[in-house]
Amino acid sequence: MVIDIDELVPAKDKLEEIRTLLASIFDNVLAPLFLHELDGAFILVTAFGAAVPGMGDPARMIGQYPHALDTAAEAETAAKAQATVLKTGPPMTHEYTRQVDGRSMVARNTIFPIRDVTGASIRIGGFASDVTDLYNARNQSRQAQESLGQGTGLGPSACKSMVEAHRGKLDLSDSPGGGRGFASRCPR
Repeated sequence: MVIDIDELVPAKDKLEEIRTLLASIFDNVLAPLFLHELDGAFILVTAFGAAVPGMGDPARMIGQYPHALDTAAEAETAAKAQATVLKTGPPMTHEYTRQVDGRSMVARNTIFPIRDVTGASIRIGGFASDVTDLYNARNQSRQAQESLGQGTGLGPSACKSMVEAHRGKLDLSDSPGGGRGFASRCPR
């Protein structure tokens, strides 16, 4: 097989142009994106991507392994997700909790395979999100829903007084071992 060097130079220049363009996108995008090798080492990380794990400077993450940032349990979960994505193809999302700047942060990573023209996985891409506020709101909602099943927290006489203040009627029922139940009717 003979390779014409004159054809390689333009291809190499085009590849370098694409790398520069991709690096420019990663430098300027306002989203937490990352690319890493199949073995896990980061190739490119946006500033927002570095902020999610608390690294700050994306240049510090290049060549690092994301699982080195994780606890043993997080690293195991992330490694399984990565292996599954490479084997099956569809994106996969996992969440983990980490201490960053003295606070507990919940991050959500979504990873996906990047394939060459033959369909072989050649890199892993992904994005991360700080979902701490969402996680806290979800827990608060869950706690509120659980407490609703525990009654009103008001005694029957207080409930009766409030309903009667609105010119309504309160019907009480009491069953041994089942607690008290009540239904109220108020005029419109």
